[in-house]
Amino acid sequence: MDLPGEPLEATVLPADISLEFLAEGAANIVFHAHFPTSSDEFSATKGQNGGTTSSANVASEPPDDLLSGRLLRLRKALPSTVPNAIAARWFQHLFSSLLPPENVVNQILVEMPLQVLQNCNASLRKLEATGRRLASRCGLYLAENEPHGFLITDMTPRKDNGEVLLEFKPKWLVQSPSAPTGSKRCRTCALRAQRNSVRRSRGEPNEVSFCPLDLVSGDPERICQAVQPILDKTLEASSKRAYILSRLVDFLLHDGLLRRLRQLQIDLDPLGVFAADPTSRDFLIATTLRDCSLYLKVNPSYVLYRPCRA
Repeated sequence: MDLPGEPLEATVLPADISLEFLAEGAANIVFHAHFPTSSDEFSATKGQNGGTTSSANVASEPPDDLLSGRLLRLRKALPSTVPNAIAARWFQHLFSSLLPPENVVNQILVEMPLQVLQNCNASLRKLEATGRRLASRCGLYLAENEPHGFLITDMTPRKDNGEVLLEFKPKWLVQSPSAPTGSKRCRTCALRAQRNSVRRSRGEPNEVSFCPLDLVSGDPERICQAVQPILDKTLEASSKRAYILSRLVDFLLHDGLLRRLRQLQIDLDPLGVFAADPTSRDFLIATTLRDCSLYLKVNPSYVLYRPCRA
């Protein structure tokens, strides 16, 4: 499938930028970024990127406020991942128009000096040596042949303001068109049941999570049941939890974001995975929307939500 649109312009980050490790997932690592250089563990020295040729143009020097309200996301060296310059084009031309822009994690393509990436990887190895990196993440580092990263909307909650950040994947918000007639479980719950069967055979505890269909059911009791496992990962039992639960249920009852995601999944893949053309653009978009993450920032005054491309 041909790439959409023209190559995007990338802002070049300076070699003296200072990065502070924040968090990591299976495919990416997120940093706080600072101008100018500080004595942080991830501070970089001067260097030039020696990575592969990219499909992005290079912009001028970054403005002073470029990092304000943003985090830096860099890609790990996984063979299954797509170069960031290509991912940026897909996002810009295919995904950004599907949802209101104020509800989408903003992404700015940036060019990374090679020395910065090398310094980050050296610091990751130091974290491993001192036991400060999760064992499940050890041994996998940033792709040094990836010349680009993304500046993304910073959804870090202000704890002094009573904010809480919830992150989860809504997954399949409608029953799979490929499901057998009369199926009792949705696709997500069926897969979880299969995995739990294996876990029980190994003497391991069941995975507990929510049914995506409950989130868009319009039924307060079902929504409340679905939200509980999401809160379990963030909040312990307290009066604050009860309040957050109430606000979240009310939000999911009345806001149309998840219903919009559900409708997109229906429209873009009406046939199901067994009948659809796996190279179809619509099918690939629907599949991506089934694996996007949703960030909900909840405080006493509002719920701010932003889905993020997977």
